[in-house]
Amino acid sequence: MGQPILGTVKIEVTSGQKAGNTGSLPDSSSENKTLIHTRAGDLTLSYAGGNATLAGTLGRSTPCVDWQITAQVMESYPEQVIFDVHDASTAQVCIQMLGEPQQVSAAVQVSEKAVFTVLFEEEEVFRGTLSS
Repeated sequence: MGQPILGTVKIEVTSGQKAGNTGSLPDSSSENKTLIHTRAGDLTLSYAGGNATLAGTLGRSTPCVDWQITAQVMESYPEQVIFDVHDASTAQVCIQMLGEPQQVSAAVQVSEKAVFTVLFEEEEVFRGTLSS
């Protein structure tokens, strides 16, 4: 792998209600996208207008779970993009009840030919491109 050109980016997330089914993917628009399944919920990786976006709603086993996405772009052609979805909570003790689902999103500027790796809690859940 090459050297990072953007480094690691911490992405702000917001709590939200569980989203409904997004319907069939892909659609007839000019946007390329794919659905990625994780044990906490589904994420959509999409590319449009020079930006790649990883977004979705993830379940939380406790209110202390704090899903974060870091994005790293490696300097190469095509670019290699790593989205790392992880629980950033540092809580030592947490009430044992389900937390509200949490919406997460991260975007990076890359070429249409970028190669993506999506990690969920250190497990690779997607590797590939979105170009058709």
